[in-house]
Amino acid sequence: MPKKTKTGNRFYSVFMCVKEEVKKYCGISLDFTEYIEKMYGWIENLQAIAGEDDREKSWKLLEEYSILSKDRGLINIDIQKTKTTGKIQASIKGKNRYSIYMLKNDGQNRNQAAEYVKEKFADVTEKDFGEAVKSCFQKLKSREDYQTDIRELEKRCSEQGMMSYEVMAAILIYAQTGTLPDEESDDTYLGRPNIYMAPKKEIEQISSIRTRCGGVERVIQVVYANTSFLAGLKVTGEADSHWTASMGDLYATAKEIHMVLTDPESDAAKDAARYKMRPSSLRIPPEEIIAENLKDIRFTLPKYSDKNNIRVYLTDIALPCAYFQCEFKDHRRDNIKIDLYLPSFAEYEKSGEDDYKIKDEKQSDGSQRQSFVIFRKNNPELYEVFSNNIREIVNHSNKIYGE
Repeated sequence: MPKKTKTGNRFYSVFMCVKEEVKKYCGISLDFTEYIEKMYGWIENLQAIAGEDDREKSWKLLEEYSILSKDRGLINIDIQKTKTTGKIQASIKGKNRYSIYMLKNDGQNRNQAAEYVKEKFADVTEKDFGEAVKSCFQKLKSREDYQTDIRELEKRCSEQGMMSYEVMAAILIYAQTGTLPDEESDDTYLGRPNIYMAPKKEIEQISSIRTRCGGVERVIQVVYANTSFLAGLKVTGEADSHWTASMGDLYATAKEIHMVLTDPESDAAKDAARYKMRPSSLRIPPEEIIAENLKDIRFTLPKYSDKNNIRVYLTDIALPCAYFQCEFKDHRRDNIKIDLYLPSFAEYEKSGEDDYKIKDEKQSDGSQRQSFVIFRKNNPELYEVFSNNIREIVNHSNKIYGE
C-alpha cells in the first residue's frame, strides 16, 4: 500500500468527517468515488470524465482516480482529446498531467463549488445541510493536526457571512489545497480589493442567481427590457430556461421587488434599440424588444402579485448599465450585479422567415457586455455609490404597475 502524503491525509480526513455528517443530517450515504463526484465534479478536468458519453467508462475512470486520491488527495490528471474520434480521454497514469489544484480559496472558486454542491443536494433542506456543516467543524476541530487551521477557517467563514453551501465549499477547497478563505486573497490595487470583470455570460456562470440571491428580501432591477424574465422566447431563441426558472423562484420568494424598464416612447429606447440591445438572435426587430416586454407584464407578474409587493417603473434615462441588486436580512450578503451597456455596432441578418441573427457574435450582449458583482462586505463604499444611484433612478421614474 502506498504511504499517504500530508495532502492525502488531510483530504481523506475531511472526507470521513463530511461523509459521516452528511449521512447523519441529510440521510445520504457516500462512498469515496461518489464523494468526489458530488463534491468536486465542478472542477474542469473532473467534468471531462463525468461528461463521457459512456457512463460505465466514465465511472470506471472516476473509480480509478479515486483509488489514487485516497493516498495523495486530488492529484494531477491528464485530459486530452483523441486524434481519431475527438472524444475526451482521461489517463490517470500519464506523464503529462494537468494540475486540478486551485491556487486560492477565493470567492470565485467557492461560488462555483457551492452552486454545484447545492444542485447535487437539491433534495436536502438548507437547514439540514447547514447542521451537517456545523457538525463537520466541531469534529474537525477535535483533530489536533488540523485544529488551528479549522478554527481559523470557521472564523473567516463567519466574518465573511458565508452561507452553508459556500462554507462547505471553503472546507472542500481547504481539504484539497490546504488554503484558507482570505478576504485579501484576490488581487488588490492600492490596498483595496480588486473587482473581477468578465463578459456577462461568464459572470452568470460563476455567480448564478441561486447562489448570489437565495433567501433575498428585496430585489431591484434597472434594465432596458428584462427580456430574460418577461417576454423571453417571444423575443429571442437564446432565452435561458434555467435563468428564467431561477428568476421565477426569486420573484416567488422575495418580499419586495422593484423593476425599472425603459420608456418605449423615449429617446433612450431608440438609443438602446440602435446601439445597446444585441442578443445573438432575435425573433422581432430590435426596436420592438422593449414594447414586447412591457406587453408581457400583464401575463407574467400577476402570477406573483398575491405573494409579493411588486412595482414596475418606466424611465427615460439612457442607462449606462443594468443593475441587479439583492438585499438580505444579513446585510453582509447584499450585492449588486452590474452589466455595462457598451455600444455595439453589429447589424442583424435574416436567418429564417421571422428570425434575425447577429452578423458579429463578438458584439452580442453575452460577449460585448462586461459584468461584475460588488458585495457590500468587500467594497462597502463602492457598494453605497451604486446603491444610491439605483435609488435615485427609481425615485426619478414613473410607476406603472403595483401599489
